[in-house]
Amino acid sequence: MLNNNYYIPNLNLKTIDPECAKLDYILEDFRYMNNKYVMSNNFAFGGINTSLIFKKAEN
Repeated sequence: MLNNNYYIPNLNLKTIDPECAKLDYILEDFRYMNNKYVMSNNFAFGGINTSLIFKKAEN
């Protein structure tokens, strides 16, 4: 998605808790955005958490 400048929606996100921070969720259609960096957060059982930051390749 980072290299093609389009991002797919969060497919299983139907209801946003009003107590959550106001974030720009992609809910319905894909969206074009020109980003240089993206972050992916991963959470697993047993407290294993990982955050990966990716930078767009320069041509």
